[in-house]
Amino acid sequence: MESAEEFGERFYVRVGQEFAVERAGHVLVKGDGAEWIHQLAEHILPRHVFQLDRWHLLDRLATLLGHEPRLWKRLRSWVYQGRVGALVHALRQWVGADARSEQARQELLGYLTGHREAITAVDRLRPLVSAAARPLLTHGTGAMEKNVEVWIGRHFKRWGMRWTRAGAQHLLKLRLWIHRRGANWFEGLHHGQTQLTNA
Repeated sequence: MESAEEFGERFYVRVGQEFAVERAGHVLVKGDGAEWIHQLAEHILPRHVFQLDRWHLLDRLATLLGHEPRLWKRLRSWVYQGRVGALVHALRQWVGADARSEQARQELLGYLTGHREAITAVDRLRPLVSAAARPLLTHGTGAMEKNVEVWIGRHFKRWGMRWTRAGAQHLLKLRLWIHRRGANWFEGLHHGQTQLTNA
C-alpha cells in the first residue's frame, strides 16, 4: 500500500517505540529474498541477521525439478538439513532439457548463492540466544504470511475486485481500526468521540 521507503520509516519508528529494537542483542529479519527487504533491513536494522524463508526456496526448487521426483526429494531433504553446498553442487551438475529450463537453473543458482548464508541463519543464531527465545527462531514466515492473507488478501484480492491505492488504504485503515478497538468502536461515532487517524 506504500513504497518501501515509506514503510521502512513507519516500521522503524514502530519497532523502536514498541520493542526498543535498538537495544536488542539480536535482530532476525525473514523474507523471500526480494532486494527491497535487504535494502530496508540494511538501512534501518544494520545489525540484523537475515533468514531466507524456507517455503520460497522449496517452491523455486519444486518449480524447476518437480518433474524429477527422486532429485526433488533429495534436494528438499538437503534444504531441511541445511546442506547448502550439496544443493549448489547438485544444481551445477544438473542439465536442463531445454534453454528455458537452463535459464531457470541459472536463476535458481544465483538465488541460492546470493542467499547462501541466509538459508541457515537461524541455525547459527540459535546458540547465541536464550532458551526462551529459541522457539521463535524458525526457518519460515508462515505465521506472518497467514496473517497477511487473512487480513489483507481475503479482502483485497477476491475475484473481480479492483482497487485504487487510496481506496485500499482507506479500507485497510478501517479494518485495522476495528481490529484494535473492538466490535463496538462505532458507538463512539454517535457521540462524536471516534476519529479515524493514520495507523
